[in-house]
Amino acid sequence: MGELLLLQTKLTEQSLSSVTPASTTPAVPQAQQLPQVQQVQQVQSSAQQSAQQSAQRSPRPQPKPAKVIFDEAEVLEVACGKLAKVFGPEYEMVDALPRCTRIPMPPYLFISRVTKLEAKRGSLEDCFIETEYDIPYGAWYTTGGYMPCAVAVEASHSNIFLMSYIGVDFETKGERVYRALGGTITFTGRLPKEGETMRCEVTAHSFSRMGETLLFTFTHKCFIGDQQFMQMECKAGFFSDEELLKGQGIPQSKLDQLMRSKLKKQYFQPLLPCAKTAFLEADLEQLNQGNFAACFGNDINTPIADSKLAYSKYQKYQNSQYQTGIALILPVYSTTLRRT
Repeated sequence: MGELLLLQTKLTEQSLSSVTPASTTPAVPQAQQLPQVQQVQQVQSSAQQSAQQSAQRSPRPQPKPAKVIFDEAEVLEVACGKLAKVFGPEYEMVDALPRCTRIPMPPYLFISRVTKLEAKRGSLEDCFIETEYDIPYGAWYTTGGYMPCAVAVEASHSNIFLMSYIGVDFETKGERVYRALGGTITFTGRLPKEGETMRCEVTAHSFSRMGETLLFTFTHKCFIGDQQFMQMECKAGFFSDEELLKGQGIPQSKLDQLMRSKLKKQYFQPLLPCAKTAFLEADLEQLNQGNFAACFGNDINTPIADSKLAYSKYQKYQNSQYQTGIALILPVYSTTLRRT
């Protein structure tokens, strides 16, 4: 036992002698620490300058003009994004629905900005919206540089934006969808052209119910500057899938059927003769360039400007005599449509 204690004592002394006391640790001179501190400060300063330069280079969000309530990016978000990002967090419930009231997505979106809005959320009462649409040069739908009637009418979907804003989906809960029922359209001026801004004013009014179906009327006015060129008076509503499946189109009354049975066949006499009954792509190329005679024959030699092809080849043209007096045209579409 005594030898074992002696051995442990010697091992402990050897272990203690191999440890360097803390007081004997050499100190780092002050002159050797300063360059490291300066280096850290230089790195921090460089990082701050880089961040400032990056912030200066990054585009800052530009404030909206005073008259703009929702800009183009926000309108696009309403069309195909989240309503809550534009209208507020309370619309998150609407975003979670399987479907909701939305304006069409591009290329059928004809709203660039919302400039006026007089509406109360959650209230089915008279409301108003004013929108603007910048018609781009070379737009896919223009003909001769002008917007066609159908697109001007389609721009009435500003009323859909209005319905979405007042929160009609909180009531329909995705179980009913918007449908326009019909109305009257009156043109009072020329159509807008490329490079112009079309301004639309829509007033929704006369909200009513037929059972569970919500109906309303809207007035849609279109302007070029301050000059009005079109006005629509239409009815619309929100319908279930079952109601839409039961739709029979425009029903004919007994009086309509009687009047139609008394119609006499009318025959259209062509203003100029044309013996050709088929037109190939080469013929339509001539028509596109205004060479009527090369397309239809020497008896027709009237120049035309800025016509656009919608399809590549007619298979058959038959000037038949129908009750409506309309000729039958059967187009054959190519695999790729082109516009010139």
